[in-house]
Amino acid sequence: TLDPTRFERLARRSGLDAAVKGVLAAKRAGFDPVKVNAVIIRGENEEDVAPLAAFAREHGLEMRFIEYMPLDAGHAWERRKVVPAEEILETLAREIGPLAPAPDQDPRAPALDYDYADGGGRVGLIASVSRPFCMSCNRLRLTSDGKLRNCLFALYETDVRELLRTGAPDDQVIQAVRASVAAKWEGHEINTARFVQPDRPMYSIGG
Repeated sequence: TLDPTRFERLARRSGLDAAVKGVLAAKRAGFDPVKVNAVIIRGENEEDVAPLAAFAREHGLEMRFIEYMPLDAGHAWERRKVVPAEEILETLAREIGPLAPAPDQDPRAPALDYDYADGGGRVGLIASVSRPFCMSCNRLRLTSDGKLRNCLFALYETDVRELLRTGAPDDQVIQAVRASVAAKWEGHEINTARFVQPDRPMYSIGG
């Protein structure tokens, strides 16, 4: 959000100005593209879709809108709070300008990329709930504390840090990584009754 009051409520701290300055500093430093992620939650910040997109266009940033996923610390996720990617696209087309699927789309990437018809930049949508991309996902995540996760929603982790710090031979580390890749699920099952929310919330997964 670009609204200071909503920022403090959502982030549970102040600091909107510092966050914006950091993003613009990255742009000035030559990072390209600079991607800005926003999780859109029904009843919380869906009115921020257009202002965030306009801000990104103004400053040459790539805005990425993410569907609200069950990775919250309080396990308060509800399906009714999910704003689907299709609705976000409709908002952008209505309030900013028409979009078309990017011609250089990476089929393995988590984001669906769209370009503005007027050449005014690119928008990414990560539709993990309404359009799962599990069957083409080739991603692993190494957390900041050295755990390898083969899915954001994984219930088990591989402790790579422990292997490295105890001097495990390279072959053992390689085998651990391969085993994690081989154990990737067919899908995260958010849309089935079998889904189990992982205990570890997104802020502590990092990576």
